[in-house]
Amino acid sequence: VETAKLLQAGVPRLGEAGLAQLSPRGLKRRLVRLDALDERVLADRSAAQAQGYYFASARDHYQQLFAVAAAQLALPARDVHGWLKLPARQRAPWLLQGDLRASAGLLLLEQAAQRRAELRARDVPLAICTNKPEALVPPLLQHLGIGDAFALVLGGDSLPQRKPSGEPLRHIAEHFALPVDACLMVGDSLTDYRAAEEAGMPIALVRYGYPRGLDLASAHAVAVIDDLRELPGLAAGR
Repeated sequence: VETAKLLQAGVPRLGEAGLAQLSPRGLKRRLVRLDALDERVLADRSAAQAQGYYFASARDHYQQLFAVAAAQLALPARDVHGWLKLPARQRAPWLLQGDLRASAGLLLLEQAAQRRAELRARDVPLAICTNKPEALVPPLLQHLGIGDAFALVLGGDSLPQRKPSGEPLRHIAEHFALPVDACLMVGDSLTDYRAAEEAGMPIALVRYGYPRGLDLASAHAVAVIDDLRELPGLAAGR
């Protein structure tokens, strides 16, 4: 958001571009479409990082910390992603088994795990709205290990109306006692987009899925994302 504000303040023609609504990746794509981005400064990553044009991914840094510890210890994970998915009680016995460098790295990763837990604890209720029969959804969620992540599941046979009607989304908002425009739908299809438009609910669109017939570049979406992990930075209706 701060980067978008600086761009809009420094480049008048970007003032109406809606940059503050975009994720970092979305911001880059929008600037490319507006012919306002010179990617040549990123050709030399080392120089770009030294000059402040590029910031290395935190995930790369976390993987390096994990690799230092994994070189000494038989950690029960193949990479940092798997390590951070383990319960804290399973990680704890390993924290002080390596040398000072390995232990320091694992302790820093504990801070990352704590941050991730804080993000998950924001108490944002999640719901699923699909046109598939409702009975098919819970077994699939249980199989994926996320059966407890969703407070409500609406299938295509749960209500008289189904997407692209906006009624299922209005029903979800009412279920959580929230205004429709205080919710955020994440969709991947023209059907999802039309349902959100009819309901008056902000929508974030993903680039994968079933976008046939939907122009992602011109859609009135909060953001268009490549990875659901970009969602925590979004705010409905902003």
